[in-house]
Amino acid sequence: MNHFADAIKSRLDEDPAYRLHLFCRGFLVSNALELSRTAYPFYGLWRDVSFHGYTIHVHPDTGLFVRMSGGRAAALIGHAYNPFSNEISEDAILDALLSAAELGESAYFDAVNNLTGVFVLLLSDGRRLTAVQDCGGQKMLYYGKVGTNTVLTSAPQLAADLFDLQWDPNVARLLQTKGYYRGSGFLPGNLSPYRELKRLGANCALHFDGQEFHLNRIYPTEIRKEFRTAEEKQAAIEEMYRIFSANIALTMKKWPRVGLSLTGGMDSKTTFACAKPYYGKFFCYSFESKGSEKLDADAAAQICAAVGIPHHRYL
Repeated sequence: MNHFADAIKSRLDEDPAYRLHLFCRGFLVSNALELSRTAYPFYGLWRDVSFHGYTIHVHPDTGLFVRMSGGRAAALIGHAYNPFSNEISEDAILDALLSAAELGESAYFDAVNNLTGVFVLLLSDGRRLTAVQDCGGQKMLYYGKVGTNTVLTSAPQLAADLFDLQWDPNVARLLQTKGYYRGSGFLPGNLSPYRELKRLGANCALHFDGQEFHLNRIYPTEIRKEFRTAEEKQAAIEEMYRIFSANIALTMKKWPRVGLSLTGGMDSKTTFACAKPYYGKFFCYSFESKGSEKLDADAAAQICAAVGIPHHRYL
């Protein structure tokens, strides 16, 4: 199956202004030395830094932070917060992670599990590379070996265009089956459209020793006990509210203009409730791209009107 790179290149030659929107907020980590910084798909727009034998390439709109200490290097691609320490500086977060790594892997992952945001974290001691995503896996990470090249990327299509990968015939057949659900945007399990690449799941760590990839679960790592009393449940709810509300405060401290996605559903209403101390300091927005979403947008508009918060509807 053709991945349309030639057609995209031709279109971007006609309209160079669109090059900035190609693989927006994406990244590529690789030990490949022959990649051109000025040709498709980077066009001289992407930034890149060396990272213990690898090169990290990031889109201009993608945050990239790198810190080193004691022979270790840590990188954060994206943005992060620590609602437990109220830290919003990615450099400070990386310094804390490097300090935790000196105490051992368990301490490092305990520190990672305090973070939220949209990011991929890399840690290297020069021999082993470890990668994790944010707790929800919002910053996508695909990984694999393409010949002698190690690849970690936000978009399998980016790697496919650079290394001329071909669609996995099994995936192509899967997409043609009547029972396959196409609405989620994800292939089942860890699949990607290409045999050479797999998708990392949330709350898992990826380790690469130079030869093979290994995975392990980093959260949760123990059985979670059920609440035995109403008091235990209420205390947990209040703690979750405190952490969630603190993170919303950090969001407003970090960014000059903050919007909250509101649909009228349980998730967004929970977020909205946790933002109560900051009503009037942010706006809400809803997407309406199909008929069923109009009901959600209408509900969101009614909620915002009731508390006097601006609501924006995007069609």
